[in-house]
Amino acid sequence: MICRSARRHTPEGSREVKGLVGLSGAVCIAWWLSALAWSVAKASDAPLATLAAPALTTSYYIDMAPEEFPTNAEFLQAYRRVGCMEAGSARGGLVILDFGESRYSKPARQWGHNAWSPLHNPPNGLGPWMVNADMERAVTAFARGLHGCAKNGDFYVLALGVNNNNYEPVSMLTAGKVWGRLVVAVDQDLERLGLTHTAWAIGALDAEAGFGSVSDTVNWIRGYNITTRLSRRLPLLDFGDLECSFNRRPPSCGSGWTLYWHWWVSWGNGHALALPEIYGIDDKADRLYDAQKWRRLAAFGVARTGTYGFAGTIAEQEVPPGHYDSRYAFSRLMSALQGLRGVSVLPVSTNITWCLLDDATGERQKDTWCAGDGLLWAPRLPARRFTEAAAEAFFTRGKP
Repeated sequence: MICRSARRHTPEGSREVKGLVGLSGAVCIAWWLSALAWSVAKASDAPLATLAAPALTTSYYIDMAPEEFPTNAEFLQAYRRVGCMEAGSARGGLVILDFGESRYSKPARQWGHNAWSPLHNPPNGLGPWMVNADMERAVTAFARGLHGCAKNGDFYVLALGVNNNNYEPVSMLTAGKVWGRLVVAVDQDLERLGLTHTAWAIGALDAEAGFGSVSDTVNWIRGYNITTRLSRRLPLLDFGDLECSFNRRPPSCGSGWTLYWHWWVSWGNGHALALPEIYGIDDKADRLYDAQKWRRLAAFGVARTGTYGFAGTIAEQEVPPGHYDSRYAFSRLMSALQGLRGVSVLPVSTNITWCLLDDATGERQKDTWCAGDGLLWAPRLPARRFTEAAAEAFFTRGKP
């Protein structure tokens, strides 16, 4: 692979961040060139309508904490069990483990996360507390399950996700640094345990305009980038939305969001890739559906730098009314991107579900929001295989 470093300016123009220029020109030719014919679907090179189906996976909102098990060993075994189930259902791909929100416990003087309450009472109620060490061990156990049950050559990218809200509030720059350290720790664990031919760990931010301001989101990303040192081993996926970037201006969108800032968060900071929520939402205020919005953002990015990249799509099939499944979500994005040059898409799609605890225990409605689309009950659909070479070609894994 032929890559070189470059300098790019932050939006204010007052600081420079050394790292990879976001795929502009020939700065990193290998970022988009596949070692195999499979790896990256390029909108500029192939008719999108002829592309094969994506690699399909199941992702999870995290509702499973140590407190819910008699022993720590049983807690880790539960994550390992679900990782094995994932490997038995999929042929590799992208899996998001969404921890929801970073929190800081002032009494304990430590960062952590409240798992989602399986009872969801009240609807936004928070469940048991998990420290970062719990999250690190949980993700590593999930990867062990993948490794033990994956078919030969199947490969998984594990994205550790968190939301951009700042309800406490906390220093979002510090929160981004803390999350970066967690992702680095998991990445090192996988390498130490010899699991990196089955799975890699990367970061992910659910950057939703209705939940967090531009300034908080940008500071979080800068913190993450500082900790990971813009390593291409540890890119950041934006699996957020575009609710506040067009004609729509609800009260929650009065926090600085514009099309420019969505571009910066998902691509323009030089270390990120978009993983759009294609849920099937038709925004009557904008007269656009979600995939069309992402096309507009991609076109905006192409006009600025000549390129824009998608790391696949994310769906949320179980949430009514009539949300898409992961395969259809991917096809909607590809259809919306027809004719737009300079855009690249990794052919993977994932469905995020509330069924982690159900899948781990084998019991229905352990999480009251699980609608039966977890791995334990969901039909196993044929999907394309995702390999380490494909991930290497897209993410340029481990290159200096």
